[in-house]
Amino acid sequence: MTLLNGKELEKAMMRAHRNTRSSLVAGRNIVAGYARGWGLQFGTLIDVVQEDSFYQEALTLIEDLRSLHSYSLINLFLILKYGIKNLQGDIIDTGSNGLSALFIAYVARAFGFRGTVYSFDLFQTTSTLEEGQKKWGLTNLIFVKGSFVDQAPRILDQSKSIILAHLDCSSYALLKKILSILKPAMHPGGGYLLFKDSLRPQSFGAFQAIEEFVEEEKVYAEQNFPHLIYRFPPLKIPRSITS
Repeated sequence: MTLLNGKELEKAMMRAHRNTRSSLVAGRNIVAGYARGWGLQFGTLIDVVQEDSFYQEALTLIEDLRSLHSYSLINLFLILKYGIKNLQGDIIDTGSNGLSALFIAYVARAFGFRGTVYSFDLFQTTSTLEEGQKKWGLTNLIFVKGSFVDQAPRILDQSKSIILAHLDCSSYALLKKILSILKPAMHPGGGYLLFKDSLRPQSFGAFQAIEEFVEEEKVYAEQNFPHLIYRFPPLKIPRSITS
């Protein structure tokens, strides 16, 4: 495959994330998923994004994010930039101690996101996170203290449809509950379910919950590196698409 420069890559990623008859296979945009996964592992995608001035700005503002794996962070950046572009709704972040929520809220806002990012965590929100939220004017971010299972029904009752759920969970029982709560709240146009670190040995229980979800809902992964990503409900080919 030919390696692309920055401008060529930008155009290619925009094309890849268009839902066409050839890209929609078994309820997911397989072209977009392949472009992100292959581009990160084997192509120039990771180098291009790491040199992106806005990506560097986001990392500078949120210094602690530098400890996170670059593949995962860049993949999240790509979905915020290209994937959710044509979806309107809210975003859920759970289990990440709030760091990724700061990144999501900051990046998504810059790319035109008008919804709210809800960050759930069992731990108390730290003053550092709240200071960062205030410093960067992230009025699109709400920290929800308490567990997702306890607090989500109230939040989802007042939120818009969920276009992206960034889930960091290693527990079988907890992820089963999270998915059961999230399913009816997902955007009807196919919201993103992004499972962080679900393929690691310590997340084997969570992986079983994902397998059961796949079997029950008949969904197929849009991407398997560096995240397992599913579209739910599955994407359908709009009648207006002709190519």
